[in-house]
Amino acid sequence: MKKVILIIWIITIPVCSQQKTVKDSLKELLTAQRDTFRLRTLYNLFTSYVRNSPDSAKTYLNTLLHESKTSKHKEFLGLAFKAEGLYYYYKSNYRQAKTSYSKSIAIYDSLSLSIPLSRMFNNQGIVLKYLGELEESKRFHLKSLKINLHLDQYHSLKE
Repeated sequence: MKKVILIIWIITIPVCSQQKTVKDSLKELLTAQRDTFRLRTLYNLFTSYVRNSPDSAKTYLNTLLHESKTSKHKEFLGLAFKAEGLYYYYKSNYRQAKTSYSKSIAIYDSLSLSIPLSRMFNNQGIVLKYLGELEESKRFHLKSLKINLHLDQYHSLKE
C-alpha cells in the first residue's frame, strides 16, 4: 500500500509543480479512499492549508477528528488531536493548543508510540513557552530529548 502511494506521489511530482495542483490531487484521492489512507489524506490536506489558510484547514480538521474517533486505528486519533493543536497554535490560541496536545500525548503514550510521543512533547514544550510556563516547558522538552536519545541509542545498536 505504501508503494501505491509512493508511485502516485512520484507520478504527480512532475505534473503537480504548483501547490494548488497537489491539493487538488489530494482532494480527488480523498473521495476514493477509506480508513487509514483517507485519514492520512485528510491530515495531509489539513497541513497543506493550516499555515496560510487556517479557516480552509478547519474543514479537513473537523472531518479528520470525526472519522478518527470511529476508526479502529487509534494512532489516527492522536494525529487528529495533534492537528487540532497545530490549528490552534497557528491561530495563536495556545491554551487550546495545549489541551489538544495533551490529548494527543495521552493517546500516543497509551499506544507506546515513541516517535510521535517525542514530537508531541516538543510541541507541548513550545506552546508552554508561549504561555510563560517555562519550567513546565523545559520538562516537556527534556522528555522529548530523553526519548530521542533512547531511540538514537537503539538505532546505533542495530547498525
